Amino acid sequence: MFYYDPQKVSEFLDNMARGFITSPLQIVLFAGLILLLVAALILAYRVQRGRARHLEARLALERFERLAGKLGLTDAELETLDRLAGGQVSRKLRLLASPAAFNRAVAKGREAPAESSLAELRLKLGFQALNPERAPSASSELPEGLPVLLVWAAAGGRRRLAAELGAQEAQAMVLVPRDGAAGPSPGSPVRVIFQNRAGLFSFDTVVRSAAGGVLRLDQVERLRRTQRRKYYRRRVRLGVQVLLREGQPPLATQLLDLGGDGASLVNPQKKLSAGDLPELSFRVGGESFRLTAEVLRLSRGGQVLHVRFHGLRDADRDRLLGILFRSLGEAAR
Repeated sequence: MFYYDPQKVSEFLDNMARGFITSPLQIVLFAGLILLLVAALILAYRVQRGRARHLEARLALERFERLAGKLGLTDAELETLDRLAGGQVSRKLRLLASPAAFNRAVAKGREAPAESSLAELRLKLGFQALNPERAPSASSELPEGLPVLLVWAAAGGRRRLAAELGAQEAQAMVLVPRDGAAGPSPGSPVRVIFQNRAGLFSFDTVVRSAAGGVLRLDQVERLRRTQRRKYYRRRVRLGVQVLLREGQPPLATQLLDLGGDGASLVNPQKKLSAGDLPELSFRVGGESFRLTAEVLRLSRGGQVLHVRFHGLRDADRDRLLGILFRSLGEAAR
């Protein structure tokens, strides 16, 4: 039989309550235990993180050494790379693979290496072959076969010469003049103008030597973009036939400027309006072009049309751009 004893129940409850009462010493010991546990976890994390960083640095160094050996980098090139990267292996790896990272390092460097050293390293890394149509950052990144125009001051006045980039060397660009024409003499300051699909660019340099039908020009690190259009455009005075509709006779007028993506021309008899799709036929550089265009807008009170070419193949665009660029030199003769 169950008997209720109030005194024993009270004693039992008192004992349970005393179990939850802790002394100050117990509180301090418990807090110390928690702190030791947290400190142990932090220490373990830092040790693990340090090991991971050490492993990452060792693997990065191994990758860099393999890549440097594969590229055949010399001690001088490794020293140049080390200066650009501030001695950090991870940054050196980025410089080997990224032209953008390389250019930023050159721009930020307080004591930039010699331009010839940078040119030699750019050539070794093959930056000019990664994307020859992007905006180049140095003369050593220009691709072989690129048409260029040289401009310099001579006794008879300003001279121009069309040439082609024949080869890239660490110390110099090798240019081959068109048609064997005479170029500037050694020591002459010249301006080099060239264009690709990123725009029109120029830079100033000096002729190192002129012998054997080739010119060698100093490599430079600073280029200027002189025209920001996607495709080069220049002023012209060319006759053009404009066909507005099939079955109608073409209208004769004149091109005012011409480029890789469009043109401006005199509005023949003010018959064309924005949105029209005429066909343009013209000759430039001894070659014929027949292109469909869209009239984007009119200016000068409707006297001038601004058109954009439609359906122009890349091969025809490159042919047109090449003719326009070469004609810069021919127009000055």
